[in-house]
Amino acid sequence: MSRRKRFRQTIVPLLFWLAAGGLVWLALRGVSWREAVTALRGLDGGKVAALVGMNGLLLTLMNGRWWLVLRAQGQRLPFWRLFAYRLGAYSISFFTPGPQFGGEPFQGLMLTRRHGVAQGMAAATVTLDKALELVVSFSFLAVGIGVVGQRRLLPELTAPALPLALGLLAMPAFFLTSTISGKYPLSGAWRRLPRRWQSRFPQFSAGIQETEAIVGTFCRTYPRTLALILLLSVAAFLVLIAEYWLMLHFLGATLTATEVIMAFTVVRLSLLAPTPGALGAVEAGQVLALGALGYNPAVAISLSLISRARDVGFGLLGLAYAGWQWQNRRPGSHR
Repeated sequence: MSRRKRFRQTIVPLLFWLAAGGLVWLALRGVSWREAVTALRGLDGGKVAALVGMNGLLLTLMNGRWWLVLRAQGQRLPFWRLFAYRLGAYSISFFTPGPQFGGEPFQGLMLTRRHGVAQGMAAATVTLDKALELVVSFSFLAVGIGVVGQRRLLPELTAPALPLALGLLAMPAFFLTSTISGKYPLSGAWRRLPRRWQSRFPQFSAGIQETEAIVGTFCRTYPRTLALILLLSVAAFLVLIAEYWLMLHFLGATLTATEVIMAFTVVRLSLLAPTPGALGAVEAGQVLALGALGYNPAVAISLSLISRARDVGFGLLGLAYAGWQWQNRRPGSHR
């Protein structure tokens, strides 16, 4: 390994963690830990069980989307095994730098190695699942930013955020509409790259085109399944908002529906930060949003601690599963 490559592998992750630490420090300045602990003491076993159940429902709805895509393609795989693969992918995305991406190749790898699904089909199902998730997520984000802007909450943040959200929404929406019409935008973009780049990855172009072709055929052939998957995506996002409201309610914060959407939008924006698990950015976003609504920063930190405990718990479970699967890489059938 060259010295430059070792330098990048060491320094770049360190810079991300330093950035995360700086954001955490900014978020925690002036927070009364006594008040935060007092708020957390109000969580009894019943409330914790309600939050766990809400999160379980959310993960089940999200996994149902991928399961339906595979089922429509004739891949009748066990729902709960797919759930485990998705949890492993979530963990990889959560613990690595980047805006909540990175674990998707693990999902495709498990389909290929454990169930014999063709690589093109595996990549297509994961791509379609993620594209539909992003369309719904960024649509809600754009609407939420509009609500925040209308109420003139944090104008210095929402002014540049709305074009960003619309731009992010345009990417998966353009991909889906193009592939449905038989045009392959990713393949076209790849062919426009210099030939010396294409020659380094000769199979990549064919793989992209196959993936896009499968996605386009699926959307044209199964419009009802596509509509159902979109409904599942919307339902999952509504459960996510409901879970956020429930956590605030358990901490004694009585926000209106509009205020919940406004605070939730700021937190969702912070998830785009490139730090691992958006560490620091989420905490700062919570303090910023709830502080602007007149709430004590201790409530925001208590909310962040609950969210982090949930995310890290699920993340460690998924990471353990992903590591176990990686060590047992012999292909097999678990249909």
